[in-house]
Amino acid sequence: MAAVGDSKSNRIVLVRAGSEAVLPLDHKSVEVELYLRVAGLDHDTHYTAYPYSPMTGVLPQIQFGRSVASATESVRYLALDHCDVDQSLTATQRAEAYAFRTLIDQALPPALVSEFCIRTALRLQLI
Repeated sequence: MAAVGDSKSNRIVLVRAGSEAVLPLDHKSVEVELYLRVAGLDHDTHYTAYPYSPMTGVLPQIQFGRSVASATESVRYLALDHCDVDQSLTATQRAEAYAFRTLIDQALPPALVSEFCIRTALRLQLI
């Protein structure tokens, strides 16, 4: 795996909170990782238990010669400098994709928290 902040690496590094073993509650990290996978971009994922320790203090962030923080900025950077997965869409399709992303931004966080709470309660045999 590439070292975090290694500007000599030719792979993109996604820095996100949590671990592979835990259901991600940070939907923005999921958004950036999904974009990387859909675009077919080679990348490594670095999990950190300290979300404020990376250079910018914001997660998720991608690193590819420089750090780009926040999911919105990361996706914009990837679309402009690497691969725009929406380039073949019409204006109407782009608007629909934007509306769908907005819906996910609003609906996914409460669903993830609810799922986490239910799994925790079941594990602890509270319900």
